[in-house]
Order: sequence, then structure tokens, then C-alpha cells
Amino acid sequence: MICFVTYCSKDKSHVPGDIPAIERYLDKRIQIVQKNSLSLEADFFILSGRFGLLEADHRIPWYDHLMKNEEVERMTIKVTPLLSQYSEIVFWIDPHDFIEPYQQTIEAAAANSKIPFRLEQI
Repeated sequence: MICFVTYCSKDKSHVPGDIPAIERYLDKRIQIVQKNSLSLEADFFILSGRFGLLEADHRIPWYDHLMKNEEVERMTIKVTPLLSQYSEIVFWIDPHDFIEPYQQTIEAAAANSKIPFRLEQI
């Protein structure tokens, strides 16, 4: 099974309380990756710098946190077990975004699980 992953976004809905991650994050990139995952029957996750890997319907509050390089190791340990069941991980990015810690986390988790990793641009 293939897993599509993209990273969260700075732009978020300010609706109070917990709402599904797919509704909280307002970047069109996330919507595009989810749509592609559905059409290809791939699992879909959003990598949050605060919460780790989120399924689209996982409910989260509003927050503001950009993952830092010093958080990569901790986040890699957190997400590796969730990705170990997949045959391939495809990480979708916008090349204009600063996402180095997010990309390092997913690449390291794939390497730890010995799963092929592919980077795709939107």
C-alpha cells in the first residue's frame, strides 16, 4: 500500500474547538494531495509539527507551530511506526515552501523502516 504525505500549513481556519485536520489547514496543496490519494487509493496523512501524522478526519484545535530542525529526531521516532506498514511513501511538496524539517522527518522515517521514499512537487 502506498502512503501520500504532505505537511501542514501556516494558514489555518480559526473555527473554535477541534475540527478535522483537512478543514483546519487551508492550503490548496493539502486538498490536491488528498484528492490524488483518493483517486489512486493511497492512504493520506498530513505531517503536523505539533501532532505528527494526522489522518484527514483527525480533529485538532487551532495552533501555531513551525517544526524546527532540533525536533526532527523526536518527530521521526513518533511517525516511524505509523509508516512502517507501507510499501512506498510519497511526500508531496510545494518547492517554494520552507519544509526542510518536515522532509527530513519523513525521509528518516522511511529509511528507518526501509521503505522506498519518493518526493513529488505540486
